[in-house]
Amino acid sequence: MYYLLQTFFEMANERNRSKDGSLVKAICLHIFHIGYIHQSTREICYKTARDMLANLMDEDLFSCLLVQLKMRYGEVDQAAYLFKALPLENWHPSMDSFEVLSNWLLHFDYQSSESHLARLIISHLNWGLDCEGRLFLPHNIHVRMAHLVNESLNKYAPEVIGASGISESVRQVSSLIDSTQSSREQFTNWCWRMVSVLRLHLMDQGVESVKRTLQHPTEPLLFIPELERMELIFQGVNENRPLALYVGMLVSLHGHSIPLICQHGFNLLQQLLLDHRHAATIRCLELIVPLFLETPETLANCESFQRLMTTLLNADRTYLKLAKDMVYANSIGPILELLDNMLHHQIISYTNYGLCSP
Repeated sequence: MYYLLQTFFEMANERNRSKDGSLVKAICLHIFHIGYIHQSTREICYKTARDMLANLMDEDLFSCLLVQLKMRYGEVDQAAYLFKALPLENWHPSMDSFEVLSNWLLHFDYQSSESHLARLIISHLNWGLDCEGRLFLPHNIHVRMAHLVNESLNKYAPEVIGASGISESVRQVSSLIDSTQSSREQFTNWCWRMVSVLRLHLMDQGVESVKRTLQHPTEPLLFIPELERMELIFQGVNENRPLALYVGMLVSLHGHSIPLICQHGFNLLQQLLLDHRHAATIRCLELIVPLFLETPETLANCESFQRLMTTLLNADRTYLKLAKDMVYANSIGPILELLDNMLHHQIISYTNYGLCSP
């Protein structure tokens, strides 16, 4: 069987993809069937098939493989093992492929193999910038994924502000020991990590996008929706769902329009702090504060911003911090350290904002 697979691989690998794409696709599907579907061969061939498919993958083959998996999911063994080895970071999924992933994430609970596989694939996609400094995947895909993750979390593991009572320091420690967490906690943490990876805000989409946003601040706002027009996000905000608050700030006018930021945005971030989401709040501030470069007095005189900063500056004053200060005088707490890192990053990024000096 190994020699048959090797023959298939060499036939596909030597072909010109533009001329013989259909043949290469057919060969890859045969390798997939031998390694992961046929019961008589998959036990001895799945490792070899994985290595061959990883070397043969291209845009069309990714989508074709995902469709095959959708059609015959119940017959497939070791799907996660296969997809961990594929170069997913090079893939631009089609809308049909996103529909498959969306279906698995939204219509199967977090304990199902479908949900686990969808999360594995989504996590390994390239949500960053390409070699030219532009988003590798279109911004609308980032936004759509944020809506999907929020909807899935609200459906299977809904959160309410203040319900967890978990501080930032405890949350950071617990994230290092996933093995002790329940499936629900792991799913919740994945949702938050996933949204944090997405490039949702206009100030998080590459240097050229940042400069355009600051030079012509009113033009990009024409393409940013009002919070009220995003039904599920708006509903989540009204129901005090912390992830909905986070997404709402990053994708709506509440996090892009200076008047709305001052009137409502900072208050939404204050609500996030009630759930001890200090890292998410500081990330929002990192993206939002540069919008005030032309009108710093507006930010300085904004009472809701002042309250927010006061809360953040005092957030480390816990019994644990007091005990630590008895051993290490004037030690910096984790939240102040996050703020310090934010300010440092903004200072060294001055050229991104079109400034000549910090």
